[in-house]
Amino acid sequence: MGRRTFQRNHVALSFAAKKQLSDDAPLATVKRRFRPGESFPDMVGKLTNEIGGAKSATRSSMDKELGLLLALPGFLLVFLLGMLKRLYSIGLAPRGLIDTDPLYTSAFVANLGSIKLDAAYHHLYEHGNCPLFVTIGQVQQVPVVDGDRVVARQQMTLRYTYDERVEDGLYCAKSLQLLAQRIQDPGSWIS
Repeated sequence: MGRRTFQRNHVALSFAAKKQLSDDAPLATVKRRFRPGESFPDMVGKLTNEIGGAKSATRSSMDKELGLLLALPGFLLVFLLGMLKRLYSIGLAPRGLIDTDPLYTSAFVANLGSIKLDAAYHHLYEHGNCPLFVTIGQVQQVPVVDGDRVVARQQMTLRYTYDERVEDGLYCAKSLQLLAQRIQDPGSWIS
């Protein structure tokens, strides 16, 4: 924010989902702040509800705000967006906007596997302070060596793009090892 880096004091993940599986369907985003001590079943249930709510036909507050902005004359919209961009750059954007903006997050996750695609590399955005973009591919059966035999196991590909100004290679490698452990046994690290 404001061309500065800072230490986040919480974990937030943002997700995107199509409201319907059609080309012209709007994209819904969810930004979820994870609370320390939250149980794994509670976390999964709340996340499922939030994504379901975002995909519903009900217009979110963000949808309403965007509708209002887009109804403004072009010159006024350009002026207001320029002012808002300036407020972001000097660290004076309203907290309410930052707290709901999906690009002010620990990581942005896109599940491409849900639409039968493999993981892809995604660019980072200039807006916001999201240092990591992760895409998830579809689950596939792959041959894996298990001892002295080859067995079929389910596997999915994760691809990520990270901001090297925030995360160096060693930190990234350690983070990916930790991520692999948590994906393999999520219940062990959430109380």
